[in-house]
Amino acid sequence: MEFEEKCEKIISDGSKNVLLLSHNNWTKSKVSNLIQKDRVRIYNNLSKVKLFEIAAQQDAKGRFNKVDSDSKIWKEALIKYYNQKTHSNPFYTETDLMKTLQKSGLTISNPMTIKKWLTKDDKERFPNSANNLIAIKSTLNDPILNDNFESIKRSKRFYRGIMISLGRDLSDDVMEYIVSGGKSIGKILSNFTKDEIEIFIQKAAPERTIKNISITEEDESI
Repeated sequence: MEFEEKCEKIISDGSKNVLLLSHNNWTKSKVSNLIQKDRVRIYNNLSKVKLFEIAAQQDAKGRFNKVDSDSKIWKEALIKYYNQKTHSNPFYTETDLMKTLQKSGLTISNPMTIKKWLTKDDKERFPNSANNLIAIKSTLNDPILNDNFESIKRSKRFYRGIMISLGRDLSDDVMEYIVSGGKSIGKILSNFTKDEIEIFIQKAAPERTIKNISITEEDESI
């Protein structure tokens, strides 16, 4: 879908629920039912950091503390490896590290992703796939990373699963909030303040007018 507003196009499955403005009210509609000039609100998850905070607050078993500690292990090993390389070769770059990792099966092709991984405070806790994590392990052969690798993989699976679940629940909350005119505040949204909810809703599901709809084989962007 392309929009009259200046924003990126969205690729979505036809069965996905979105909000359609009809007779001055927001109602749920399938993407497949939309036409040009429809006024819509389509949720996209913009707040992984907030989702993690919510989950951590509800985590009586301390599993998210384990996610945090495991995510630091692979990052610290990668940073140590990179620092060793730059110490012996001042011209060694994130692109060089990416090419080295690609020899072990890394599928990433954007050096900016490597730069994010080398930033301790970046909120991306794990590589996007297990194969990329394995590529890092194979390249670094770091003893601490090797010893904790199975735990890191378990934390990655747990983190991905819980974030998908929370994202889905938050999407439902956002839709119900908009449809109800702000009267319905679901379980996930209740963790936000009133001001945070309003700001989040505007960012996560902005109003747009459809300019063009076309069928594509590309993967979903939302």
